[in-house]
Amino acid sequence: MAKLGAKAGWNNNYCESVTANKTLVAKDSGKVFIPSGAARTVTLPTVSSSLAGFHCTIISGDDSEHVISGGASLIYYHGSYGTDHASNTGRDIHETVSSLTLGAGAINDTIDISCDGTYWYCSGSTKATVNAA
Repeated sequence: MAKLGAKAGWNNNYCESVTANKTLVAKDSGKVFIPSGAARTVTLPTVSSSLAGFHCTIISGDDSEHVISGGASLIYYHGSYGTDHASNTGRDIHETVSSLTLGAGAINDTIDISCDGTYWYCSGSTKATVNAA
């Protein structure tokens, strides 16, 4: 993994490339992660009250089917998908799931992730549907 760019954003939120599976920790809050090179799994920290306010963003850097794993923590996901914004569009709603997978992943598929100390809340904009387990 490498930092991309020379400067942090407004909240010291560096972009980091993800070229291997990655487990996030509390200090990753505020960062933007860009997985690429093959399907990568990004594992979220175990939810606890100390993670309330945690936020990060995952933006696909290629067309792999990346996975976001909540481990033992539950994920709520609401997102929109579509390639032509007419006939091939819709909404994905997955509640109390343990993982999300970008179906037919595409560059710039984006998932925003937040924690309230009890659950992971994710919202996204993707080219194809997001699958859940």
